[in-house]
Amino acid sequence: MIVIIGAGYAGAATARALARAGAGRQVTILEGEPAPGRHASGRNAGLIASILELDPDMLAMAVRGARLLRESFGYTMCGSVLLVASEAEGDRVAAIASRHGVPTRSMRAADLERRIPWIAGSACRYAVLFPEDGKLDPAALVARMLEEARGGGVTVVTGAHATALRLRGGRIAGVETTAGFFEASLVVNAAGAWAGGVAALPGGGGLSDLGIAAFRRHLFHAPISGPFDASCPWVWDLDHSVYFRVDPGGLTLSACDETPHPPGLPEIDPGSADDLAGKLQVALPAAARLAPQALRACLRTFVPDRKFVIGPDPRVDGFFWVAGLGGAGMTASAAVGDLAAAMLLGRDVDAGARAAFDPARLIPAA
Repeated sequence: MIVIIGAGYAGAATARALARAGAGRQVTILEGEPAPGRHASGRNAGLIASILELDPDMLAMAVRGARLLRESFGYTMCGSVLLVASEAEGDRVAAIASRHGVPTRSMRAADLERRIPWIAGSACRYAVLFPEDGKLDPAALVARMLEEARGGGVTVVTGAHATALRLRGGRIAGVETTAGFFEASLVVNAAGAWAGGVAALPGGGGLSDLGIAAFRRHLFHAPISGPFDASCPWVWDLDHSVYFRVDPGGLTLSACDETPHPPGLPEIDPGSADDLAGKLQVALPAAARLAPQALRACLRTFVPDRKFVIGPDPRVDGFFWVAGLGGAGMTASAAVGDLAAAMLLGRDVDAGARAAFDPARLIPAA
């Protein structure tokens, strides 16, 4: 039996992939909340971004993940625009995209102002358009992945907080939870911001955290009066780290803030509004005039090198990580799930991906 702890993107995508491989009846997902998608997987900005991650390993996962989402789930293919400081920087980003088969168009930012008026006066003069990027409802994606997993035989148990790991003969034997004991020969730690705590549960033998840390980010809403095109691309200013997406009710914006925060439902920091206002005044003065209001905060979870953690923990046989998905979790989720499922089932996977995301890289040498 395979027990997956956590029903967010990491857990849902892995369970879905296992079900598609015919192993669904061997899989149980344990979710501590009354319903899945209560935290990062249901509260992020919902951006499908094929090339925000410029690390080659992460970029390959994002590109493949976006393609899989497009093929299996669909999304609003509004496109995205990356604003950059110079034509040379735009050419560099476009060249990276081209090497990964991602179509782009480069142009002056001013040429987009008629369609996207909120970039008028942008501090960045050049833009790279990614026509295949888009947006979707993040919570709906989790729900659809879990629906498909259940259809393939996966059991989802909510309200089941993991309280201890049980080993037998030095390998995983199951998980103790507030909903009882669940026997397992493989335990998948897909607990998001709680993944470090899961590894440190009583009974885990030599397991411990891999340096996983959660960071709070705020989203704002700016209502817009009058007609506007809600299908226009979302926009990310790379130099000033601020973005917005266009929705029927207005703009959703973020200053890409990042402050450490313990696992849990993050409260809104009143000072975050000043951070956003300051960035918009410099980077996107037209958007600054819209008076954004705080919408919600969510957590993004990383390990120190900011790459995913996917694979078996060498310290305890049967303990497997799918964690540290950071800000690329939604876009890459289907690719992450496919890679994790293939490894769990003992199938061949790309050696480069296995090495890049191996948990062992984060374990200090004895």
